[in-house]
Amino acid sequence: WATFRNAYLRAGRAAGNPYAAPLQDSGFSNLPDTTVMRCGFDPLRDGGSASALRVRVGGNGVAHGHYDDASHGIAQMVCPPMAIERGADIIADAADSL
Repeated sequence: WATFRNAYLRAGRAAGNPYAAPLQDSGFSNLPDTTVMRCGFDPLRDGGSASALRVRVGGNGVAHGHYDDASHGIAQMVCPPMAIERGADIIADAADSL
């Protein structure tokens, strides 16, 4: 997590901002229904699980999908030359949860 945080946030800046690090926020109630899609090969996978749990515990609806055989960013790989079918599956599941 630290590697990704440091790539996107300047040292000491915005690290506590809930828009940059939602799990640091204390308020997870009164949120709209949320969709969380996680992949097995994703450095952000555990944060996705924690987010889904906190949103659910906060009394909100959560659609939570997990794809053990997929990697981070696969939902963007749906057009040629990539056109990975599993990415299209994830997008379809996310759309179904709306």
